[in-house]
Amino acid sequence: MIPDISNRLREAVRFLVRLSQAFERRFLPAAFAVDGNRDFVDGFYRSYLFPGATAVEVCGGKNPLISAAEKRELSLRVIGLDISEHELSAAPAGVYDRTICADITQYSGRACADVAICAALLEHVRDTDAALCAISSLLKPGGCGIAIHSLSQCRL
Repeated sequence: MIPDISNRLREAVRFLVRLSQAFERRFLPAAFAVDGNRDFVDGFYRSYLFPGATAVEVCGGKNPLISAAEKRELSLRVIGLDISEHELSAAPAGVYDRTICADITQYSGRACADVAICAALLEHVRDTDAALCAISSLLKPGGCGIAIHSLSQCRL
């Protein structure tokens, strides 16, 4: 019974995605038909990085957005902050200069980062306000936090 329900739900979701895409193609300018999540992962965050910057990947775990090559190219210092030590230790070698294992909703940073990158986290925490306060506590004065929540981008 459950596999049948699961298959029907998958079919319904696929139908709704196709319907949404058809709506976008028909009624919206092409510039509005952007997959925000894909755009963020493919490079939106890069425009906030600069040579010598300190970046914190919040909840990057084993899949950080910043690659070792990007880190070297821009001489970045990258800090990984995740609730799971296991996830942090599974990250590609050389990406993180330092790791912090902590619950972001209970963390208080030391204003050490130029940029904090938060992808696919905010929809998973119980206290979004506390998470955003913690993310902002990571930032130096004038630092920038960027986040993607669900399928929309926001600049903090």
